[in-house]
Amino acid sequence: MNIVRDKIGVWLATIMVALLTIFSDKILERIRFRVNIADLRTKYFEELAVNLSTYLFYAELYHERYQKGWANDPEDMAGIGGEINRAVTTLTIKEYVYRAWVKKYWGSDAVKPFNEVMTAVKSVDDAIHAFNDPGKEKEKTTELGKRLGILRAEIDQWLVHYSRNPVEQFEERFARTDLTVVLAAIPNRQGPPRVRFSQRAYPGFPL
Repeated sequence: MNIVRDKIGVWLATIMVALLTIFSDKILERIRFRVNIADLRTKYFEELAVNLSTYLFYAELYHERYQKGWANDPEDMAGIGGEINRAVTTLTIKEYVYRAWVKKYWGSDAVKPFNEVMTAVKSVDDAIHAFNDPGKEKEKTTELGKRLGILRAEIDQWLVHYSRNPVEQFEERFARTDLTVVLAAIPNRQGPPRVRFSQRAYPGFPL
């Protein structure tokens, strides 16, 4: 009996070690997966941020030249125009790649704001192309300034919001949640129907 009991103890110990090993491996795999996701999110965010910032910088530089009357140097303007073309080409060539990144690493809710950023980029580019035709530089400069203001706001809003980690975004969404609606939606299996906070009377606080 002692031999059987000892063997059973050894088997149980072996089984426990095996189970712990399996669960620990799964936990480690999940941790590695989450770390990889976080690393890729950071990498792709930085690339997109740099490319958007580059385009905005040269577009604003182009606008400044016309705004301050410094657009008389063909070599200077051609250099700035070349940088703008390279920057917008990078953004538009990889637009669908960026959109796939955004959906995968920031969720479907982030796609619409990203689309608005890209729409603003293309709007600014159209305003810059208008300078290829002579005349009405003052009106074109004013219009370019307006579109740059929209683009700047869209980029700033997207980058600031999605630079935060998912935990911070969850906390913000939770803080905006109406708890009375959430509690009212929870079925009460025992006792009378659940009462909303707004219907509950407190001493000294009549409804």
